[in-house]
Amino acid sequence: MADQILIIDDDVEVSKMVAESLEDEDYKVFRSKNEAEAFDILRGNSSIATVFLDLWFGVDENAGFKILKKIKKEYPDIPVVMISGHGNVENAVLAIKKGAYDFIEKPFRLDKLLLVTKRSVELYNLKKSNADGVNDCTPYLLGSSTEIQSLHSSLKKIADSKSRVLFIAEGVGVGTELMALYLHNNSSNKFKKFVYINCYTTDDDELIKSIFGEFVHGINVGGALDDEENGTIFLDNIFNMPMSVQTKFLSYLKSDNVNNNIRIISSSGKVDFHDLVSKKIFIEDLLYRLNVVTLTVPSIASRKEDISPIIDYFIKNSLKIYGIEPKTISSEAKILLMAYDWPGNVKQIKNIIEYLLLMSKNERTIKIEHIPDEVKYRKANDPINITKLIDIPLKDARNLFEKYYIETQIAKFSGNISEVSRFIGMERSALHRKIKTLCIKETDDINIPFNRNNM
Repeated sequence: MADQILIIDDDVEVSKMVAESLEDEDYKVFRSKNEAEAFDILRGNSSIATVFLDLWFGVDENAGFKILKKIKKEYPDIPVVMISGHGNVENAVLAIKKGAYDFIEKPFRLDKLLLVTKRSVELYNLKKSNADGVNDCTPYLLGSSTEIQSLHSSLKKIADSKSRVLFIAEGVGVGTELMALYLHNNSSNKFKKFVYINCYTTDDDELIKSIFGEFVHGINVGGALDDEENGTIFLDNIFNMPMSVQTKFLSYLKSDNVNNNIRIISSSGKVDFHDLVSKKIFIEDLLYRLNVVTLTVPSIASRKEDISPIIDYFIKNSLKIYGIEPKTISSEAKILLMAYDWPGNVKQIKNIIEYLLLMSKNERTIKIEHIPDEVKYRKANDPINITKLIDIPLKDARNLFEKYYIETQIAKFSGNISEVSRFIGMERSALHRKIKTLCIKETDDINIPFNRNNM
């Protein structure tokens, strides 16, 4: 991700102070004293993620506006943060209306500087990821399972509307932010901004500023709900929103000033709505105003037949996603991946495929030996559901069944391979070969539950 910053300011001391503060946070910082130097730096560095721009240069009080206009024309995705002195805050607010991301007033507060930098860099990286296809929702909606087909159908139906949506994630890594982005990109607001706000915070005031803005010299600036350039606001971890913010948010939604052109999408893990309200964790009226449409994003555990196409997608599109040439994957390796529980869901599959591509660097095929031990030798938490096997090829289904079956017998006979061999009617040497092929541990710690009712 890009983490380079450009400071454009003819005040050397101010420029140096800002640079040192950001460098302490591991940002790479470039400094320039004029427009010519600034654009030389921009042209020579494709990873500039934020520009800090002073409004005044020498005696020219409009120099900052001129440079801002040129940056927005040539580098529209780079957030520009205006640096403003005491005497020209109104101009800074005007600059925001002209396209600046935010402004910081001199003298600087370090916490404000770092917070604005963090958010602007995140915005740039989000835009870049969208443009590169990294934030593509496709792999998160792949599969033939009833659960994912139903979700995909619902998303298409409600995309081009202003209805408020609440996503309930059945686990981490299921892609709720990308689902929200999908709705944004397929709506009439797609040419406006998608704003991400995490409600899990220990600083109520900063969250209020992010959503509603703050008053500076009598002028309200910086609030996501007041920016006409915003199309969608995504409130992650919505039920962690502090009560003080909930109260203010509810008042806003009930007021005549509510901006209905901005769509509000929220997300949370699995919760009991009644419990939230009865324990006064969340305001009931606000809850019902936010979940006009409630969509559950299923975990991989509930749709294991979708693992295979998701794996295939990440491997086939590896050049675009990871910058690594596509490879093939052996059937044995794929069986192991399909047998894994994937507690981190699609996000974990994406990360493991990148790992496998790197580990098989000098080979054209991903093999069993490339798979990390935590995936090879897992403890399954759920019984195998035989009905799921009808959705995969016969050879894969047979291997997957054999893996579960032998693991179950090893657990049943406390790791005694001779007893397992005798019980299943297979020569001990042949069983050892099968165990090695299927990457099964010869111990009793596998503890695989097997549900005969699923047969």
